[in-house]
Amino acid sequence: MTSAFNEAGSSTDATHVYEAAAVDKYIEDLHHQIADLRHSPASGRPPEPPEASADNAEAILGRALLGAQRTIDEKIAEAEERAQRILAAAQDQAADLVSRARSEADRIIDEAHEKTHAAFVALKASRVP
Repeated sequence: MTSAFNEAGSSTDATHVYEAAAVDKYIEDLHHQIADLRHSPASGRPPEPPEASADNAEAILGRALLGAQRTIDEKIAEAEERAQRILAAAQDQAADLVSRARSEADRIIDEAHEKTHAAFVALKASRVP
């Protein structure tokens, strides 16, 4: 999935619900946390070589981004389903309103015909000597 970003770094694509700067900050924080854990004496092991650390961090970030994308995709699917339900309900309501409006229009036309007919009958009766 591709996305366009505006000058402020915000996604202009409605399917992305995250800020690029926030993702960059999150990734940077993960790098710092990983580095801190690797250099911590509590780990009980020497720090990994830089290549291994980078590969591991990249794998962690990849999994995090994949998980985020899955969550986004699920939210989009839920929103699309909800939109379809709302649209179906609106279409049903519109069809009902059109049906009632047609019935009311037919009733008004029938009433107008009856009144017109009654007026012609009354006019004709008033002309006969």
